[in-house]
Amino acid sequence: MPEDCEFSDRAPGIKEYPIEIVILREGEPLGADRGFAWFEEGLLHFNGAATSFTLAAEDIVPRKKVGKRAPYRNLPSDSIRLARPGPSAAVRLLPLNGFRRWGFWYVLGRFLSARMDVGKSRQWPPVHKFGESMDDPIRPRSIAEIGKAAARDGVSQGVVKAAKA
Repeated sequence: MPEDCEFSDRAPGIKEYPIEIVILREGEPLGADRGFAWFEEGLLHFNGAATSFTLAAEDIVPRKKVGKRAPYRNLPSDSIRLARPGPSAAVRLLPLNGFRRWGFWYVLGRFLSARMDVGKSRQWPPVHKFGESMDDPIRPRSIAEIGKAAARDGVSQGVVKAAKA
């Protein structure tokens, strides 16, 4: 639609993909938006009417690590799972109909498999309801607990409990 073109942030030489997104938290839809996605310098960017975000491949849980484990097993297959502490979160990517739809899936697959080490800043999608605190409380865990969670989920973050002297 013509009004969708207002969200284009295209730099010369960068191919954008018109897309709708649905932000999921704990498997439930939290919000949706429509805009453009593009890949640049190892980052996935999205700019829409209500939100924008920038992610690196390392911010996304690899599909082979997801398996059938909770909290990801009931998510649609067109979702990317976010590797972040707190409630499980995902972004459902729905490219709009047209020729570039298949190009988006191809480029996304290459982006995820390349997993470039990017030292650039990122912006997470909003995975909190309006009025909620932006910081999820993270329960302090021992190094062993963080290691077990990393072995189980492929990713683990947290605050280390102080060891007793």
